[in-house]
Amino acid sequence: MRLFVAIRPCDDICSTLAGVAHSLCRQARSGRAVDAAGIHLTLVFIGETGRVDDARRIMRTACRRTMAQPLPQLPQPPQPSQPPQPSQPPDEWQPDEWPPAKGPAVTARPASMLSLSGIGSFSHRRGHTWWAGIAGEALPLLMALERALGSEFRDAGFSLERRAFRPHVTIARNVQTTDALCLDVPQLSFALDEVSLMSSVLGRDGARYAEIDTVRLHG
Repeated sequence: MRLFVAIRPCDDICSTLAGVAHSLCRQARSGRAVDAAGIHLTLVFIGETGRVDDARRIMRTACRRTMAQPLPQLPQPPQPSQPPQPSQPPDEWQPDEWPPAKGPAVTARPASMLSLSGIGSFSHRRGHTWWAGIAGEALPLLMALERALGSEFRDAGFSLERRAFRPHVTIARNVQTTDALCLDVPQLSFALDEVSLMSSVLGRDGARYAEIDTVRLHG
């Protein structure tokens, strides 16, 4: 199974970003917009593994330990510069085999907020991948969660790619254009209140995602 840990923005944010993505692709010569159901902010890409129960346990442990620690004030992270690396999932995966189980909140502290911040792209051989940047008061928590998750998964024997974490939400892939684009990403905010273990299956029409487990960070 192809796994990753991610933040899912609220439905309004996902719908807004999907609208921006479809506007972008209408202006481009070609490209594939990410639908609202596919909008997410990846914290850790795990890749192909059969250790699903271990991944659930590790995610919960990392979240619990992060929320128990004081958070440093971190500088704004750099913007993304590289696209995620695809891998081919097994054929036998069934998306309903591990239904989400959110359970009790990790802490009673109120949720802090993330916000959309600008838009940009990085290039690869099939075109450009376009993204919306992330800012807001919850950035220190976001960065701490990413570090804790990476450390816990590596300590448990998972092989994770080592690259700088640049928080972003991918909105369109394989975009090809020679003209300037007219795009506007509203500065909307959403609560950093849940972390999800996700699976993805790559198909002809793009990836199909399913939520395996979710941790509530705040009560």
